Amino acid sequence: MAVFLHFYLFRSLFYPL
Repeated sequence: MAVFLHFYLFRSLFYPL
């Protein structure tokens, strides 16, 4: 679950929607 959260945050840095 933590991996998913990290991936989501990392992705949001490049694609902030």
